[in-house]
Amino acid sequence: MWSSKQSEIIQQHLSTLDGIVLAHLFGSEILKRMGVSLNQYRLSHFEIKSGIKAIEELVNLRLELQNFKMTNQVIEFDCLVMDMKVCLGYQLLECMENVVAIGEQGRDFLSTHLRDRQHDIYDVEFSDSSISCKAEQVLIKDIEYSGVGSLEKNYYSLLELLIIFSQMAEMLAYHIEEMSREESNTMWMKQVSADLNSQILNGVVELSGSVSKNRLLKIREEHWKVYEMSGYDVDYKVVFKSKIAQKLPDGGGQ
Repeated sequence: MWSSKQSEIIQQHLSTLDGIVLAHLFGSEILKRMGVSLNQYRLSHFEIKSGIKAIEELVNLRLELQNFKMTNQVIEFDCLVMDMKVCLGYQLLECMENVVAIGEQGRDFLSTHLRDRQHDIYDVEFSDSSISCKAEQVLIKDIEYSGVGSLEKNYYSLLELLIIFSQMAEMLAYHIEEMSREESNTMWMKQVSADLNSQILNGVVELSGSVSKNRLLKIREEHWKVYEMSGYDVDYKVVFKSKIAQKLPDGGGQ
């Protein structure tokens, strides 16, 4: 089952996380053919812009690599996943002397590590249009990985932080509208970008987020709320910016 609300199965669609993973796998295959040692890099940046509607046809997805750039420290490329534009940035690890061949043994880290850990969010507090909380990673399975990020499995990955901030954004949107998840018709992440400025060690992390702007739209008799949000940890080691749209229940919104 994909997901459900009020016992009804929600239509499957390509998520932001799916887009990042597909773009990563596609780009990684090309980089491997170029002889790049992917375990020497971490995912330090991404930016995603969704198309005009959700991608619900999940068979025979079309991918196209664009704007590839590689320097001594950074690999950047854009990938179109259908009409979703995904920009990824890989940063060369600082301590090259620790990079050894064993890092290329095992399954791909970025595309599979999330199944081996879960994240608890607690001490959630709201203040007007902001949210603060604590999050903690719980390791389910400790295995060897390969590829981008595989040598930093003792730190939070940018994808783990994306999941946590997505949950925070969802809770904040419901708080602002004074509604529950069951009352929300659709939550859609139109744009999101993230920068990992420094490593964050696994364990408890304190996070905050806020809405800087929101507006009500009426589209074909439907009411939508669009929020511009940002999120970060207390040390600004990671920063998220996003634009999220929520379809409101019949009767509009505040």
